[in-house]
Amino acid sequence: MKNDESLSLEMHPGYAAAFKRLQEVRGDLDRAEAAARRLEDEILLARQGRGGTLDLEAASRLAGDDVAAVNDLQGKFSKARREVEILARTVKLAEEAVDRQKRPASEVMCRKLAPEYEAAVRAIAAAAIALGKGMIAELAVRDSLAQAGANFCFQPMAFPGGGDPREYPSRISVWLMAAVVYGFISRTDIPEEWLDRWGCHLDAQLNAKTQGAGMQPAAKAARRADSANVVYS
Repeated sequence: MKNDESLSLEMHPGYAAAFKRLQEVRGDLDRAEAAARRLEDEILLARQGRGGTLDLEAASRLAGDDVAAVNDLQGKFSKARREVEILARTVKLAEEAVDRQKRPASEVMCRKLAPEYEAAVRAIAAAAIALGKGMIAELAVRDSLAQAGANFCFQPMAFPGGGDPREYPSRISVWLMAAVVYGFISRTDIPEEWLDRWGCHLDAQLNAKTQGAGMQPAAKAARRADSANVVYS
């Protein structure tokens, strides 16, 4: 895939505006937290230097200070903490706004990349079918020797983890069914014997897919992409 500067969430105006605002309020929160910490440190130093609140007020009175100013520091700290709480909630709301804008921005990007992604999945499907045929052929040799009562004298080279593609729910059969269900390949691409062995499982998945028939093309592409990323066991 070629580098494309337009493949960026920030190219979507709604997302860019929401993300910019999120960065702004995060900065506001950082500054508010720093201010609150400074005030807290001042209060601690004052108390350590002059004892408790009574000593602090008495020392201020002796120095001719306004007693009301003694409590001003604590009042400022309380206001600073309240500001931090408000900004923390503002950041949360801004993050939610970014998440809401991320979906339409992602759909635009997915539509742009859909041809490349679908071609890649079709290539994987073709390779999976070829692999499945090879696995079946390898298994046939094993079965022939076993039926003849002979020892298996080859280096064992069965492909690990895929299972028999004709049997559901082997990993390879589940993956290929998903490729058919989400339209990456046609059921005619699958060997007829495999389809017969899969029985009603593929039809059940195709019927279930009709529940999402109202989705927009980009949403379908995203759902197909999510499905292809599932690890089947």
